[in-house]
Amino acid sequence: MVYAMYNDQKIELLRTCQKMRELEMVIGSSGNVSTRVGDHVIITPSGIPYTKMRASDAVVLDLEGNTIEGPHKASMETPTHLNIYRHRPECGAVVHSHSVYASAIAALRKQLPPVIDEIIPSLGGHIRVAEYGIPGTGELAENVLKGLDDRSGVLLAN
Repeated sequence: MVYAMYNDQKIELLRTCQKMRELEMVIGSSGNVSTRVGDHVIITPSGIPYTKMRASDAVVLDLEGNTIEGPHKASMETPTHLNIYRHRPECGAVVHSHSVYASAIAALRKQLPPVIDEIIPSLGGHIRVAEYGIPGTGELAENVLKGLDDRSGVLLAN
């Protein structure tokens, strides 16, 4: 059974969502999180507030976006998550928050310099701002991938 196979990963996904909410990086069901397990992706469901989400609500997909297991529709940002996983095989997780501070910086459309040298190895340097794309679209998925390029983080223009 897939649920039993990925139960630990689903619990960790839920913990990440709850931590994002606790840190006020998301409100309600905004933002989304996924993790890659081999050729499968476990992603948050669409429209379920993190206060009500259970690990069993997570959706398991293949890399083409076909639902393998899950009681709900996958996040509307699934195209972006899958595009990253398909083009960045080293990527093990994608976190999309709606932090007020990150959103404010993205609205300026200026890249964010690393605030301390120690984060350069993990981020790859300045954090770029990806061009705007309508949420949930292939255009946004492509813009995010282009903005990431060789980096591990990107802000989304709004």
